[in-house]
Amino acid sequence: MTEGLEKMTVQGLLWAAKSDSGEFSVKSGETKDTKTKGVWLWGSTVYNQGANGAKTVTDQMKQYGFTDIFLLVKGTSGAVGYDSKTALKVAHTDRDVLHEVIDEAHKKGIKVHAWFCIDCDAAWAAVHPEDMMVHITKGPDPSKNRISPLSPAYREYTENLIREVVQNYDIDGIQLDYIRYPHIAYGFNENYEIAKAKDAGINVDNVRDVINQTYYNTDSDGKAIFESYDRGDKDVVGWVNLRRNAVDSFAGEIKDIVKSVRPKIKYSASLMPEGAYDATFLVAQNDSKTFAEVHYGQDYSDAAKIYDFVVPMLYWNDYGKSPQWADALYKNTVNIFGRNRVIAGLQAYSPTKSADLCDTVNYIRESSGEGIALFRYGTFGLSSIDIKGKGCKENIMDITMTDPLNPDNSANVDITKVEIDMKGGITARKVLGNIDGCQIKLSDDGKMVTITGMPCIPQNGTLKLSVVIDGKNDTGREPAQVRFYVTNKYSEVRVYNKY
Repeated sequence: MTEGLEKMTVQGLLWAAKSDSGEFSVKSGETKDTKTKGVWLWGSTVYNQGANGAKTVTDQMKQYGFTDIFLLVKGTSGAVGYDSKTALKVAHTDRDVLHEVIDEAHKKGIKVHAWFCIDCDAAWAAVHPEDMMVHITKGPDPSKNRISPLSPAYREYTENLIREVVQNYDIDGIQLDYIRYPHIAYGFNENYEIAKAKDAGINVDNVRDVINQTYYNTDSDGKAIFESYDRGDKDVVGWVNLRRNAVDSFAGEIKDIVKSVRPKIKYSASLMPEGAYDATFLVAQNDSKTFAEVHYGQDYSDAAKIYDFVVPMLYWNDYGKSPQWADALYKNTVNIFGRNRVIAGLQAYSPTKSADLCDTVNYIRESSGEGIALFRYGTFGLSSIDIKGKGCKENIMDITMTDPLNPDNSANVDITKVEIDMKGGITARKVLGNIDGCQIKLSDDGKMVTITGMPCIPQNGTLKLSVVIDGKNDTGREPAQVRFYVTNKYSEVRVYNKY
């Protein structure tokens, strides 16, 4: 047990006494759970929790039903999170976080996918600035980490890193991220994209003019490049296809390496969501597959031929959309790839609230979806709800809540307020017991239990509570939603509810 865990005080352990004559769940609607429940995890999150960080994280993942971890082993900085003989930069030379997570996860039956950021690498850019993506107006990438996917040297380097991991670690999968261009404004490296365009007879000056008309001229219209592509402008189509082929061929080369070393390993990618649209820009403007093809060089029909499965990043709040939007694009992706090849990537970070996260998870469940993946561990809370009644005079709702918030996301990691919101036809009649140092309030209508304390759940702490309930939950969804809050201002932290 780490020093932090030794200091941790569990604030409540208030299970109701039950007879041993058997138990059953209170009647509710039936909704099939997803097969895969994944979470993206930064290696730094594990490292910063000390020597037992991998055990702490995987214990929580197991307790709340997660099946897969997508562990960041190479981020946009270029630093790798394992003992590498190849990498330009190693994040932590004193520990091998990849080995630690694999060891602890596999003990619990959890799969580990090594997550690589591909076309972003600040370490490589520092040594090879000539390989950076070039912006149409700003020149070499201002962020100094975006690398052209057409650089032969960078391809070889990246492929060697992935080969090193596949050969030396008992991973269950390789996942690619940032396997794309960030915007149509990028891709003007004279040695790579422009040289290939000239060889292909593409008029790059015409492409520049159309992009400038879209974004950078004083009379820019925000649409010229997309309309030109949809209408078949030869140079624009050639330019977009050149970038798309750069992305596809890089992904294909990596696949060949992965499968040649370990054919059964799962090969996946996280994709931008716009590629799931089924309309063109001329019909739907930015909500179109044209948007993804032009900006990112990503095409879902191409990806379906490369990857074992994909994770569309359906981050609805970042797009000013709703959970229904995420569900619609998930279904579109399934239509392209097939149901068992799509994991819905869901936004579990601010400003997402518990209600929206629960709604989105439920939409995927109700679609008989293959799975979900939450971005990312350390930004959301965890709860599980179990209702039992047989052998008791009363129906009891047992709620278990854990605070996994991590300082690499926010300085505020202790939970100071919890709300348990009864759903469907369920109401709470009374809370069993007390919690030292906390106040518990049951609303007059029985729909809300509120717990406050300083804190009521500390970082990595677990709170267990039992409530006597009345009524039935026939919705097929969670019988209650849990919300966490931090600081005196009570900023809401979204909670993943297992039920």
